[in-house]
Amino acid sequence: MSSKARVLGMGMMLTLAAVLLTSAMGAAQGGALQVTVTYQGSGGVGLNNAIWLSVWDTADIPPDGSVLPIGNARVVENGGTVTVAGLSASTVYLTALYDEQGGWTGRTAVPSGTPAGVYSPNAYGAPGPIAVVAGETVEVEFGFTDAFRMP
Repeated sequence: MSSKARVLGMGMMLTLAAVLLTSAMGAAQGGALQVTVTYQGSGGVGLNNAIWLSVWDTADIPPDGSVLPIGNARVVENGGTVTVAGLSASTVYLTALYDEQGGWTGRTAVPSGTPAGVYSPNAYGAPGPIAVVAGETVEVEFGFTDAFRMP
């Protein structure tokens, strides 16, 4: 390989490294949401019956799946805490599903009848906005029951 080709190759590698580093720094600078979630309905939480959390950048969450969450987490212990990091939105909304039947992977449509909850500081009000600041972690406690089930 000629010295000119080596210099060009090194330049491309340095450019690629800079792009990757910048991307990683951008993700790291996003905000984070630390959620402690408790399912208060019937059934136990565990590996096969997990709680699935979704973080959204809109309060208007259509049931048809046409809007995707900006973050997800799986909780396998009732009262467990997870952190969803790299959130770029300044306001987020939080939902939870309890895998009552067991074995749902989150890669298919939510089974009909699945217990679901929406984070709302007013208990049964509209979805509650959660302010997120880049570089900071917001802590939220979220409890839900099986009173509402997916259609």
